[in-house]
Amino acid sequence: MICIDQKKLDELLLILPSYDFHTKRILLLELIFKRTGYPGAIVEINFAGDVALVWASKSDELKYYLASLVEDGFITKVFEHADKYKINFSGLEYLKKYQSSKGDGKQCFVAMSFSPGLLSVYENGIKPAIEDNGFISYRVDADQHVDRIDAKIVSEIKKSKFMVADVTEQKSGVYYEAGFAHGLGIPVIWCVRDDDLKNVHFDTRQYNHIVWKNEDELREKLTDLINVVMDV
Repeated sequence: MICIDQKKLDELLLILPSYDFHTKRILLLELIFKRTGYPGAIVEINFAGDVALVWASKSDELKYYLASLVEDGFITKVFEHADKYKINFSGLEYLKKYQSSKGDGKQCFVAMSFSPGLLSVYENGIKPAIEDNGFISYRVDADQHVDRIDAKIVSEIKKSKFMVADVTEQKSGVYYEAGFAHGLGIPVIWCVRDDDLKNVHFDTRQYNHIVWKNEDELREKLTDLINVVMDV
C-alpha cells in the first residue's frame, strides 16, 4: 500500500510552477523538437501524456497551442486526420533564438539534502567536479535572497544548463526538483551514496546513478560524467 504524507504533498503543491500561455507553447515546441530524430521527421502527439508535459490543463488547451504553432509556421500538421506533425526550419530558428536568450548556460543546479553531514560532500565532491568542467555550481541554500524559497528554486532550475541530483537521505524535495528539471528537458545527473542505493525511489531506479563511497570517488566519477553528458 502506498502512503502519502499530506504535509509533504501540501509542500510540493505549493511549489508547482505556474506557466503562462507563451511558455507552455515554447514547451510544446521543445517537446516536438526533442522527439525529432532528424530535420523533417514526423512526430506524433500523444494527448493523454503530453498534456502534462507542457503543463496544459486539458487536451483542448494542448490543441490550441498546436494550432497556434501551425498558424505561425513553426510546425506543420502532416495528415489532416492524424495527430502527426513536423517542425519547420522557422521553428528550429525560433528555438535557437529562445535558447540563446536564456543566458550563457553555465549554471548547474545542485539538488541534494542540506544536512550538515553532507556539506563536505558538496564542497569537496560535487562542486569541484562541476567547476572542473567550466560550469558554475548553484545550491539554493548558499544564495542570499529575499524571494520565496519555492519561487527561487523554480527560477534557478529554469536558467540552469543541467542538474546534479544527489538523492542520499531520500529527501522528497530533491526528487521533485529533479522531476521538474526533467520535465523541462534539462539533463539530470543522478548520484547516491552506496549505503543508500537500496532506498532509491522505484520511479527513478531506471536511471543510471553515480554510486559513491567517499568525496574523492564522487568527484572523479562526476567530473568524468559531466564531461561526457555535457560534451565539454
